[in-house]
Amino acid sequence: MKYSVILSMALLIFLPFLLSIRNLNSIDSANILEKGVSLIGIIFLTPVFYPEANDNILETVMSKKVSVALIYIIRILASITSQK
Repeated sequence: MKYSVILSMALLIFLPFLLSIRNLNSIDSANILEKGVSLIGIIFLTPVFYPEANDNILETVMSKKVSVALIYIIRILASITSQK
């Protein structure tokens, strides 16, 4: 989780330099930053869905009565509340 936060902060800091918002008005530059913020979701949610990359774990999760969505919600809440 610590690396995800560092990577997200670096993305937000360097995004204006990478996409050059120099000649844009405030609305267009805000649109570029909005798209960058949506990329942060990919950075944070990849570790949540990573265990299902293993077919054995995916079969185990799918065989349970508990909804897969509930498992993902629990993982997201656990990653938000963890203090590692």
